[in-house]
Amino acid sequence: MGLDMYLTATKYVGGWEHRTEPEFDKLVKMTGITPHTGSPHFTIEISVMYWRKANAIHKWFVDNVQEGRDECQTSYVSREQLEELRDACKKVLNSVETVSGQVGEGHTIYADGRREDHFRDGEVIAQQGIAEKILPTQEGFFFGKTDYDEDYLLDLKETAEALDKILSDKALEGYDFDYRASW
Repeated sequence: MGLDMYLTATKYVGGWEHRTEPEFDKLVKMTGITPHTGSPHFTIEISVMYWRKANAIHKWFVDNVQEGRDECQTSYVSREQLEELRDACKKVLNSVETVSGQVGEGHTIYADGRREDHFRDGEVIAQQGIAEKILPTQEGFFFGKTDYDEDYLLDLKETAEALDKILSDKALEGYDFDYRASW
């Protein structure tokens, strides 16, 4: 179990007068499904991004898209909101410095109740204030760790790079975006 997060692109395709149009034929061939009644139409849904336990990104969506409601609901995300998230990621990445430190690797809880934390050598953010202000982490039972370290920065880097590609992809023009998380 864990925090799984999805960004999808969706587009309604339809309104054809005749079932012989090339676009319709392509979609029928790709899906193997032919509508039998009414005006032929399809809804295309593409998974464009997936995160696992990127709780700072999830918190951003909850605060900026879902009006503070975190109920595993699917929520519409505008292109402007995706740009804001990308820019927030880049701002943190360009504003923080890292130093050598211990990066959390989880923990073991023994039958007698003892807890043993596990660490590895890595990079941590020297001054966390900027990250905490712009893209704070969020605790949750299945949300993963909340440290401001190289794993946090990797989530931000991957998010910024993916959103750059998604927002500039001409093939995704005309698509709507939705965010959903589950745990």
